[in-house]
Amino acid sequence: MKKIFSLFAAVLFCTSMFAATYTVAGDKLILGSNWDKDDATNAMTLVEGIYQLVKENVTLGAGNYEYKVVKDHDWDAWKSENSKLVIAEDGIYDITFTFVEEGTKVGANATKKGSAVVEKHYLVAGVATVANGKNWDEKATENLMTTADGGLTYTLTIENVELFKGNSYEYKIVEQGTWQTYYPGKDNASFSVEETAIYTIQYVYTVATSTCEVKTTKTGGSDAVPAIKMHGDFSGSWKDTEAFAIATDKKTASLVLTLEAKSYTFGLRIGGDNNWTANGVSFSRTNASAVVVAGSGNLTLAADVAGDYTFVWTYETNTLAITFPEKGEEQTLEDGYYLNGSHVEWKIADLAPYKFVVNPGNPEEYMLENVTLTLNQELKVCYVKDGVVADDKWYGVGEGNDNFVVTAAYVGVKTIYFTPVKSEAWGGYMYIEPNQETAISNTTVEGKAVKSIVNGMLVIEKAGVRYNVMGQIVK
Repeated sequence: MKKIFSLFAAVLFCTSMFAATYTVAGDKLILGSNWDKDDATNAMTLVEGIYQLVKENVTLGAGNYEYKVVKDHDWDAWKSENSKLVIAEDGIYDITFTFVEEGTKVGANATKKGSAVVEKHYLVAGVATVANGKNWDEKATENLMTTADGGLTYTLTIENVELFKGNSYEYKIVEQGTWQTYYPGKDNASFSVEETAIYTIQYVYTVATSTCEVKTTKTGGSDAVPAIKMHGDFSGSWKDTEAFAIATDKKTASLVLTLEAKSYTFGLRIGGDNNWTANGVSFSRTNASAVVVAGSGNLTLAADVAGDYTFVWTYETNTLAITFPEKGEEQTLEDGYYLNGSHVEWKIADLAPYKFVVNPGNPEEYMLENVTLTLNQELKVCYVKDGVVADDKWYGVGEGNDNFVVTAAYVGVKTIYFTPVKSEAWGGYMYIEPNQETAISNTTVEGKAVKSIVNGMLVIEKAGVRYNVMGQIVK
């Protein structure tokens, strides 16, 4: 009996070791802490298959309160959208948060227990330029709004602000000290001006309609132009490392980057803050100029040859133009699948002789004949489109889509087979017929599996079918 109890306790211990933990994080007014994923007082408990957290006697004003459920105290472990708790009127509430693992269902229910009058503190949070130099600071007292009509409207006035034509300035109205949003909701609001100049900005928030009007009054002229910085994966990071040089006529700004032939993702920041220009434009040799405005998504560049690329921004029209380096004929590649690897030092310029063709014996496969393989050579198939290797289309072997490393079993002149749909039989996307096998065991026992070593790999053969150690069929 003691052994059974010990086993049962061990099972419970192991289960608790590997069970996920869930915590509710969000607005301070509903949870007591402000977006704290590690707050133990907001840990959920499992009750009949549903995770729950109950917060009692919470005084809340009417409004929308955001929260989310965090797995294992890690923001990145489970990337769910924020959820919203809507409170229709001021009062004292009991709030029950719920989460169901299957289907990742999140919910919250507030039950009113009593009346309360809640004083609200409306605050403007936004990019530093239009928020008294405080970049998205929900606690900045400089940006508290005041009322002169008994609470019907609230205003904030900021003077002597240099605003640039073409920029989009983002902001929102929040409860001081929290990210409870009064306007506009989940997304940010924004405004712009038609002329680069010095302005007085006045925010006017109307409580009854939960709307905000931004009034901009020009108070002085300005011939300044905003600085431009490039952000992207050109150098492996998205830091402010690439600044444009502004022309003496202040009409354009330019930057020259020496790039490899590949696809790049990037964005431009105009005049500091978070004034991103990113509306999903894809630049290529055939689409090298476009009007770029604020929006969602990043910009992309298909650099089809290695060399110097010149980026030119025109302020008047918000146009980005990219000058591509000359394209030599030897650098032209047809669209298709190619064998990349250490044999070409992973360079796209040398891939032309290594293009796969459709296998005549199987139209769902591709093949590349007469490839000389050497010991320890690394291989992988890539897809080329418009002269550029697609970042998300690399094909290798194994569960991790790894490079194929040539061992002694594969040295020589070979035909390489490839399929863009992962093959369970191959254990990946590539297959190369090995050299003559030598099994260490030729024992045959009817009806039983026979183990052997084939070219350095353990193979189990039963009923004429070979399996690797993962149970996958192999040729």
